[in-house]
Amino acid sequence: MHHVRSRRAAASVLVTVEVGSEPDLVRRRVERLGVTFPVVLDRDGVLARRWGVDRYPTTLLLADGCRLRETLPGFGPEIELRARRLLARARGGGP
Repeated sequence: MHHVRSRRAAASVLVTVEVGSEPDLVRRRVERLGVTFPVVLDRDGVLARRWGVDRYPTTLLLADGCRLRETLPGFGPEIELRARRLLARARGGGP
């Protein structure tokens, strides 16, 4: 049972969803803020609707085949720190 739980937790990922912004603007913001996890430019809002995102950008913790675990409205170093703590906890490595 522990092995199955560990495999699933290890599949957890962080992603930020941005809607309606120009790719160059998003790229510059990512570089300026030093964000190191994926940022998805969801031009038509399909992913935002799927995960119930209503503020942009929003950082998501996804697990088990893209199932939403946590939503953190915002983007940047503080959000990344909170998100990484949640990710570590999901993977069994943090408080």
